Amino acid sequence: MPDTSTIEKEWERLERMVIPPTAGTKQRLEMRRAFYAGAAITFHLLGTTRDMDTAAATAQIEKWWYEIESFARLHVQAPEGQA
Repeated sequence: MPDTSTIEKEWERLERMVIPPTAGTKQRLEMRRAFYAGAAITFHLLGTTRDMDTAAATAQIEKWWYEIESFARLHVQAPEGQA
């Protein structure tokens, strides 16, 4: 199981998995910025559920998860051999 103790560790794991070794410094920086922006908006969105009851908060989080899964199905390729 990967070490998920920090957002930085998850960034490093993603970087190894999806960014080709030939990627330039600018591409890596832009990808890292996008990754951290995604982490930040996730925390922001989770914070908006703070005042909801559990059922409503769970339903909202499930909607966001469905949105992420839908995007992934359309735009993200599975690693070779895992399709």
